[in-house]
Amino acid sequence: MLLKGLEKEACEELQHSLHEMGVNRSDDEHVKFRKRAIKTCIADLSRMDKRIDFQALKKEAFPKTYGEAYAHVLRNDTVSGEQIYLYNDDLDVDGFPEPFCRWFDRRTGEVIAYQRKQEYQRFSSAQLDPFQRFGFNETTEEELFFERWFVDDDDAACDGVLFEAILACHAVQSVPCFNCKFKKALRWTGGGNSAWTDMICTNCRAVYEIKTKANMEKVENALKWNNIPGGSFSRWCSLRNSVEPGRKMYLVILPRKSTINRRREKGKFTLTSSGHCHSVSSLSHSFRTVFPVTIAEIDKVLPRVYPGSFNPNRQTIRFKSNVALKLATKAKWFDLPIPDEAVEVGQIAEKVFKERFSEETYDRLMHELVLGSESGDGSIAASEGDDEDANGTVSSIAEELAKLEMPDDWEDLASDSE
Repeated sequence: MLLKGLEKEACEELQHSLHEMGVNRSDDEHVKFRKRAIKTCIADLSRMDKRIDFQALKKEAFPKTYGEAYAHVLRNDTVSGEQIYLYNDDLDVDGFPEPFCRWFDRRTGEVIAYQRKQEYQRFSSAQLDPFQRFGFNETTEEELFFERWFVDDDDAACDGVLFEAILACHAVQSVPCFNCKFKKALRWTGGGNSAWTDMICTNCRAVYEIKTKANMEKVENALKWNNIPGGSFSRWCSLRNSVEPGRKMYLVILPRKSTINRRREKGKFTLTSSGHCHSVSSLSHSFRTVFPVTIAEIDKVLPRVYPGSFNPNRQTIRFKSNVALKLATKAKWFDLPIPDEAVEVGQIAEKVFKERFSEETYDRLMHELVLGSESGDGSIAASEGDDEDANGTVSSIAEELAKLEMPDDWEDLASDSE
């Protein structure tokens, strides 16, 4: 098969990603999967999606308070496909799931070898086999969101969704479009079925995808290496092939740790626990705490294998992505302030869950997954799923958000859904 241009580049990147995840070139099962993956990648590149109704978007109203915005985002949090699966990793290794990393030639920049990461040295080749390593369990939509919001003890997803809601709330009300400078033209269009279009300008039709990083150092490193983990590859292809030529497509990057604003003042942003989710409030009485919002045009998006790619229950292989930006377009867009407004994240999640699935469902799952798994010392048993975040043990603590270290790949630590 003779490949050219983007097809060639995407398939080459996919080959590297497969190797990093432990797919070899000798095992028959691995070879067959590699061939299927390449065919799927080429098919994804030609996907089309329906056009966006911009006139309808102009009438969309987004909540004006952070708490209402967070609830709105949760109500629109959905998963694609009729079947939903949670996956677990038998190796239970912290950090990124790829056992191998690439070695580059310093002169040419070409990949010359793959090396096993230190944290994976203790495992055998058989244990690293992705077809044996990952297990998949079918679940329901209500069980998935209950796991995310109320069970798992990883704060990354809860706070990632919270920051998207806060950024959208502020931008829709107060920030002009970065491209056309038109005011009051931004609309939030995020949610599970709107990958790569968290916000859209109804005037120039520019699209914005929001990503969060642990802190500004992580943001700067992501820009330095210009290889940022992204969402569904097939959905990116559908969007790219459906928009008119010349449409601006931006990646917006927000740190989850405050920094000094232009007045050289630094404030604090606290989280008060309500289960594993948190109440958010500012310790300062003015907008001293800021979160700098960086923006750049998306250059290209290439496929990346992730644990969900190996789900044997799916007929089609699914990929996540790596995003490369046009670094010459990188700019500071605005400072996101955090005012004196509490966001009772745990209470909001409980209310939204009951609205979506019923109070009886909430009570049943709370008994089955939380109260029923308490040990004798009052601790909560760990969830089997390697899912995102939610509520669990009830305690009352306050800690600075700046001290939280969350993985930057939190969007992969969920179901195998796109």
